[in-house]
Amino acid sequence: MGMRFRHNTNMANDNFSSLLSSTLVMEIDAFIHRNGGDYAAWVVGMTADADTALKAHGVDRARHKVFTLNALTDKRAGSVVGYFAAKGCVAGKQEDSGFLYCYRRAFNTTP
Repeated sequence: MGMRFRHNTNMANDNFSSLLSSTLVMEIDAFIHRNGGDYAAWVVGMTADADTALKAHGVDRARHKVFTLNALTDKRAGSVVGYFAAKGCVAGKQEDSGFLYCYRRAFNTTP
């Protein structure tokens, strides 16, 4: 009698989730480093509507360094925000949503 192996879809989903989270972190990290690299000068947050959140922070896409991404889930977005907060970034608006934003703080943004 041969051994049977069952495909573990939870493991495949976990691997995909981990890969996606790593990719999001690498993309944001690269953007921050291309634009100064000082984590304390950046805000990373999650929101359902990036344009509204950025406007509330006083961010103008034409004048400020801004990056937005779709993390697909609020849990993944929250873990990415937590990662950057631990690195020194300011944690921005936190809504249950899978959209991430980051921007470089300026004299006319809040925070």
